[in-house]
Amino acid sequence: MARTPGLVPLAVTMALMAAGVRPDFSFKVATLSGGTLADEDFRGKILVVDIWATWCGPCRMVIPHLVKIQEKYRARGVAVLGLNSDDDAATGLGRQAVMRFVGEMGINYPIGLMNPETYAEVSSVMGSSPGSGFSLPTTIVLSRDGRVVRGYPGYFFGQEREIEELITGILASETPAAPANP
Repeated sequence: MARTPGLVPLAVTMALMAAGVRPDFSFKVATLSGGTLADEDFRGKILVVDIWATWCGPCRMVIPHLVKIQEKYRARGVAVLGLNSDDDAATGLGRQAVMRFVGEMGINYPIGLMNPETYAEVSSVMGSSPGSGFSLPTTIVLSRDGRVVRGYPGYFFGQEREIEELITGILASETPAAPANP
């Protein structure tokens, strides 16, 4: 399987997760619908957070896969959250552009709007300083208790498969083993 330099192999990620070596990812954002969403709203779910922009070509590549993940794993307690990073997304024409993009892409999960606090949090989780930013898209997978399991800077071929393998690995680790037959 192709890997992007800097990404931790799945086995290492799972071992770190089991050892409890994971940072929290906290956020509170406004939504396109006028409400708010926070990390607490997703406690108890495996959360896939995707930070994207309407002008980002690679973002258009990952979103269809996240739509499928939302459909396939929702019943098993997996949720996807999109965080839009367009500068003007909170106002008139910018909001309309984001809403149009959401419709065009068939996004079936909630969309939050990035703010300076969440931007700093993503930068920290991804290991960069707030002034230097981070790649778009950036995808972060969180455990049911809100801890970072894995972060994916940018997009690479096969990333969607790797994210799905990570989710199925987490789900499998939660499933009690079947009793042995005597």
